[in-house]
Amino acid sequence: MIAVLGRERPATERTALEMLRAAPHRGERHDVATRGTCVLGVSRQDDFVDEWLGSCDGFTAAVHGRIDNARDILGRLRAAGSQTVDTEPGTIVAAAFAAFGPEVLRDLRGGFAGAVTNGTPLW
Repeated sequence: MIAVLGRERPATERTALEMLRAAPHRGERHDVATRGTCVLGVSRQDDFVDEWLGSCDGFTAAVHGRIDNARDILGRLRAAGSQTVDTEPGTIVAAAFAAFGPEVLRDLRGGFAGAVTNGTPLW
């Protein structure tokens, strides 16, 4: 998983892909997404997925690992009016940031790491 924040100029997907390819043991499948001056990316094996990239309501998240209370977070999102139906961690985290802000980090449980952006800030 990588996150690149462009300060003087926007980061490029090409740079992100080069970074991901530098660690071939993480997987040959690469997904990248650009939002504003940031690029997020993940790598994975075909037979083992432990990294996700997701977007929702103006936020993009890259997540490595597992969110143990994903169902609880989805329930809170639906109660708040979110139409999110994707149950992958990247989308859940992006939707949670959109709905509840960065404070939602204290509510997430599990063994995971991640990066979230809405274009300029990078959490």
